[in-house]
Amino acid sequence: MRPLGVSVAAFAVALLAFPAVAQSPSPGAGPSLELSARGEAQDDLFRLVIETPKVTYSLGEAIPLTTTLAYIGAAPSNVATHSGSGLVGFRIEQLDGPLDMGPAWTDDLHRTTFRTGDVLSVPFSKSGGWDPDGPEGAFWRAWFDDPLLRPPAGTFRIHALEEYGSGGRRAPTLTASVTVQVVDGPTANPGQPSPAAIDLPPVSAPPDVVLDAYLQALLAGDCATAHTLVTATFIIGNGELCGALTVTAARIDPVGPARPSDHEVVFGTTLTTVGGDASMPDGEQTWFYDLQRQPDGAWRLTGGGSGP
Repeated sequence: MRPLGVSVAAFAVALLAFPAVAQSPSPGAGPSLELSARGEAQDDLFRLVIETPKVTYSLGEAIPLTTTLAYIGAAPSNVATHSGSGLVGFRIEQLDGPLDMGPAWTDDLHRTTFRTGDVLSVPFSKSGGWDPDGPEGAFWRAWFDDPLLRPPAGTFRIHALEEYGSGGRRAPTLTASVTVQVVDGPTANPGQPSPAAIDLPPVSAPPDVVLDAYLQALLAGDCATAHTLVTATFIIGNGELCGALTVTAARIDPVGPARPSDHEVVFGTTLTTVGGDASMPDGEQTWFYDLQRQPDGAWRLTGGGSGP
């Protein structure tokens, strides 16, 4: 299997005109909806799969998605025509409220050659647009400013849509979906600590205590709590994993941290992850965390990754 990297950037090309406030579903209201953590669709050329680790998330908790597009055609290779914004886009549809978010596609045409065994890993990204002067402008601005998937309370069907064609044309073809609910209250992965059980360390806490609290939040999938212990530089691609995949176990290496200066320490950890891409396959990973002392004296995570 040959993994292919792809970046699907967020862009604004279409006007979204939906109310910005979603209400939590009322008990017993409307038909019963079946939640699902995996969706799959295929045709003669491609198999599209979307997955998420669980079906219930807390309000403010990031929803991680793993989306792949595998070439399954009989021919050794095939050329797909698609939008320059990518082969796959994402739509977030609220089933018990008015929100409907993306996708939007640019009109330029690109071509990608697929060969037997190719599997495209597609990271989640948001696309669409909004009226900045409209009554929901602040909601949409905050929605697109946050790269993570954190919808309001409600029940949502998350669609991965592949749009491709041949001969200079493209058209919607495959749609795979998962259905999840976001509740206004804590929920956690089975066997992991709940968000309510995580005590935030005081400002005077040493860096190992701060890192331990962050890892507890990471294990619980409580990204809102985790983000209180980091700086603006600690993002996905620079140490942050919360919302990008699921971490099922974590331990700080017993060897003491490196200390580049009196105000910086680097810890090594061993994480067990699920739902990553080809760059971080399922299983144990060595992951480093850089913590720096802030002007108020608090230690905070500032960066990290697979190498110190």
